[in-house]
Amino acid sequence: MVAGDIIIGDAVPRWARKSKGTDGQFLKLTGGLPTWADPPAGADHNVLSTTHPDTLPASVVRGDLLLGNSTPKWARGGIGSANALLKTDGFDPLWGLLVNANVDAAAAIAEAKLALNYATHARLHALSDALDHSGEITDVQHGSRGSGLHGDSHARSHALDSALDHTGAINDAGHGSRGSGLHADSHARSHALDSALDHTGTITDTQHGSRGSGLHADSHTRLHALNSALDHSGELPLTDLAAGSQGDMIRRGATDWEALAKGATGRYLKAGATDIAWTARTFTVGGSILSPTAAINVIALRAPFACTAVEVNARQKGGASSVVNARKNGTLNLMSANLTLTSADTWYSAACDQNQAFALDDWLEIMVVTVGGATEVFIQVEFTEP
Repeated sequence: MVAGDIIIGDAVPRWARKSKGTDGQFLKLTGGLPTWADPPAGADHNVLSTTHPDTLPASVVRGDLLLGNSTPKWARGGIGSANALLKTDGFDPLWGLLVNANVDAAAAIAEAKLALNYATHARLHALSDALDHSGEITDVQHGSRGSGLHGDSHARSHALDSALDHTGAINDAGHGSRGSGLHADSHARSHALDSALDHTGTITDTQHGSRGSGLHADSHTRLHALNSALDHSGELPLTDLAAGSQGDMIRRGATDWEALAKGATGRYLKAGATDIAWTARTFTVGGSILSPTAAINVIALRAPFACTAVEVNARQKGGASSVVNARKNGTLNLMSANLTLTSADTWYSAACDQNQAFALDDWLEIMVVTVGGATEVFIQVEFTEP
């Protein structure tokens, strides 16, 4: 026997070894016996075919759409007539022509005015030419910028530290200490994060608590450790969050966010009623001994990996006072005292209190120590990994 083999009942019938299959194969019943087989390949088929139970069968025509109908099923939606638009009645998409009832007249007129507004027109002319501007927006409204920039959609190259084209629009008073180098609201100038330049008058240090001038602009971020209260105060309580180790996780405890240390190798994360915890995987191995007439030991397992025997459970049919145990490698009993099955059709259990640790390839025997007239004795051993 090798890792991956299974035990099946053969045609005799008797218990027999079934060699493992290759990667990707599955067990298939052939001639009444399980055999390893490759999965069947799927055949090509159309989307709108009877192969799909959620689809209304149909043939595809150029311009069609795939729509969900009222059944509901995926269905073919034919193309509309020329110049038709796709709209909805609140339930289904429909093809139809645009009519007055579909248009908000007031909104359409406002949009048309905006589209024709003088601010969106462009005509080739020198910046110093007053053409196309007179009567619309005057130089008076643009302060000292002059006729070269008195249309609100024009731009002229200039240095950031020049007052040209800024005076009369947004003044230095509205920008605090940022100065003429950044007193137009769409300009940006490089500066160090710990500099108060270009931040004063916007968001103050008071609003950012202990973060200070190095982070008092609302769009700046500064690197910091998760276990630091810096830049987290008022958002999530992190008072119990330790620095942690590789593999640790963060979980919400009863009143705070806490570090959850990684579990031992082989453990899995299991959800309880109110919390989560790393838990060992469990499995059981056992078998039935039919009509035993004398003491008998039966091999039930070769360990495929390191594991620990936890408990022996047993039950008998007919008779009374059968005595059972289980052992490792032919000599090492798992219970220091045998387990007596006093009555029939009743489960009895006892903890494994010795020789519990199984290494790879150690083997398990289930034992009927004393026969009590039972027609069947079932013995099962519970394990955890590792």
